[in-house]
Amino acid sequence: MSKVVVLAHAPCAAALVQAAEGVLGRAIDLTVIDVPMQHPTTALPILQAKVQTLGADQCVILTDLPGSTPHRMAVETIDNSRGAVVTGINLAMLIRAINYMDLGTSELAARCQDIGVRSIEWSDTHAV
Repeated sequence: MSKVVVLAHAPCAAALVQAAEGVLGRAIDLTVIDVPMQHPTTALPILQAKVQTLGADQCVILTDLPGSTPHRMAVETIDNSRGAVVTGINLAMLIRAINYMDLGTSELAARCQDIGVRSIEWSDTHAV
């Protein structure tokens, strides 16, 4: 069973989880860490402590932007474990993660990446 951590620039993490709870109609048991813009490094010890408590090998950390501070923090924290970091979180990815937390980290991370990519569409309203 995987543990999901949502780590993103404030207030994105909390907003995404709130939206997922609204769509699913229930409270969700996962870790939410918003990284403050003014002092982003204050989130690192919080993340490290939470991942240590949950067990790094069981964590899938979903972040917002590749190469960003939250993403680098996640990679640093998960390094040398069987946990996973998936970046580019969107609502479809988060809902998939919530619905499949019973999977192992590698399989859950792969499903998150798959739905994250497949859920992006361009609706060309000007096409003839």
